[in-house]
Amino acid sequence: MNVLSSGSVLKPGDSITSQNGRYRLELQSDGNLVLTGPTGLAWDSDTRGKSVATAEMQTDGNFVLYGADRSVVWTADTTGPGAQLVLQDDRNLVILAADGTTLLWTPNCYVTEAERAAEEQAIADEQAQQAPAAPAAPAPAATPAPQTYTVQRGDTLSAIAKRFYGHAGEYRRIAAANNIANPDLIHPGQQLVIPA
Repeated sequence: MNVLSSGSVLKPGDSITSQNGRYRLELQSDGNLVLTGPTGLAWDSDTRGKSVATAEMQTDGNFVLYGADRSVVWTADTTGPGAQLVLQDDRNLVILAADGTTLLWTPNCYVTEAERAAEEQAIADEQAQQAPAAPAAPAPAATPAPQTYTVQRGDTLSAIAKRFYGHAGEYRRIAAANNIANPDLIHPGQQLVIPA
């Protein structure tokens, strides 16, 4: 909601936000009415510590900050039944008459071109911080190093395959890795590469 319409009230902690979502007018618990944006404070009522209880857009058109005892702490000194307070997308705060076009009050807190660039950077920085981190690329699977085996008297490629792979039929892998044309011809003392 970017409008505080005639007869509406803000209490400490309440706020209105511009339609583009960039700017916020809040009655803080310390009694200060503040207008903030991506780069921080743009305007305030300078009523910090003055025990403001409400900010009221009165039906007579005046916007007033009241203390708990209903004393006037700050006023825009405007009149015009049906007037409303509007927080615009250009950051300006205005009180418009009931016709919706006649300007009754403004602190002229428009965003300057320099501020616009700073806001764009602040928004980009915030989005970068909130963006989920890109998942780390999975580490390449470590390729186990091949083992070696010295052929013993009575060994067969099938027996060696069963020992290393749990299945005698894997003898073909050992034969291929060692360029053995005839799997039945291995000799004691022969060094064999056992592929992973």
